Amino acid sequence: MLRYFLVFIICFGVYGMTMGQKKYEKESDVYRSEVPNRALDFIESVELDSKINWFYEENLKGNSVEAKFSYKAHQYSVEFDTLGYLQDIEVEIPLNNLAERVILKMKENLKGEFAKSSILRVQKQYSGNINSFETFLGTTDEHSSYTVRYETEIKGKKNKRMKLYEVLFTSEGFIEHIDEVIFRNNDYLEF
Repeated sequence: MLRYFLVFIICFGVYGMTMGQKKYEKESDVYRSEVPNRALDFIESVELDSKINWFYEENLKGNSVEAKFSYKAHQYSVEFDTLGYLQDIEVEIPLNNLAERVILKMKENLKGEFAKSSILRVQKQYSGNINSFETFLGTTDEHSSYTVRYETEIKGKKNKRMKLYEVLFTSEGFIEHIDEVIFRNNDYLEF
C-alpha cells in the first residue's frame, strides 16, 4: 500500500512541476541610478550601439531587474536578481530558426497538454556560468557551455477554454515547465 502511495505522490509531484502554476509579471521603468552596480557593469562590459532600457519586474516567484535592447537585429532581455546577479539572457527568435526536429518535438509535447495550441513567441534562453557578456555575445551557440532552453508564449485550449501560457522547453523540445499567464484587472484599466 505504501508503495502505491509513493508512486501516486511522485506522479502528482511531477505533474505539479509542469502544469498548474500561475505566472504574473508587471514591469515598470527604472532609472539607471536605481540599477544594481553589478548588473550595470555586466551590461556595460560591451559597448552596445543601442539604447538600453531598464525595468523592474514584479512576479510571483521574486522580483528582478531587466535590461532590454537590440543587438545585431535581435531583441535581448538580460535578467538579474535585485542584487545584480545574472539570472538569464533571452534572445527573441522566429520559431522557424529552430531545428525542424525541435519544432516537431515541441508541437508533439504540446498536443499532450492542450486540445489545441499555437506558439505565439519564442525566446532562446541562456543560463548558467556566464562570466562575461562580451564572451557570451561572441559564442551564443548550442555548443557552448551554457544551458539553452526555449521560453515560449502559447495560446492553448484546455477544458474548452483558450488561455495564454508560458511554456519552457529544453533545447531538445521537451516541456520543462508550464505556467498559465494571469492578468490583474487593473493591469489594463488604470485611469
